Amino acid sequence: MLHPELVPAALEAIAGAQLTSAAAHALWNLYAAARKQQLECDFCGILTATEDPALKNLLVDIDERARRKANDATEDAEDRLHGLVRDFHFQQQSAAQRQALAALGNRGYDEKEELAVLERIIQQERDRQGISAPTDG
Repeated sequence: MLHPELVPAALEAIAGAQLTSAAAHALWNLYAAARKQQLECDFCGILTATEDPALKNLLVDIDERARRKANDATEDAEDRLHGLVRDFHFQQQSAAQRQALAALGNRGYDEKEELAVLERIIQQERDRQGISAPTDG
């Protein structure tokens, strides 16, 4: 809200379909529609882009919180956005891994599929931690 210049990057980094909260999904759709219509994505522009009173109240609340927190921020807005996106994707990946491991425990895969799932999880963790795969020889 305080940095409308980051809206395109935020919309690109997180797909609306990935959001599970109805409020987050509604906000994402509102910002995406505003961008598509080439409207300003600052607080006033977004506030006037919706007629939904609940969404307007949420926007006001978010703006007030953002303004209070901005004074204590130790990183610039772009770095904070990258951190939030990284954390969001990590949570998504962790949830997918938990589901895959649960399916393994329930014998939801054959032996070949089990091995592929485990290899994928290991590779995802290596990628996340910046560890390269072992090489032969």
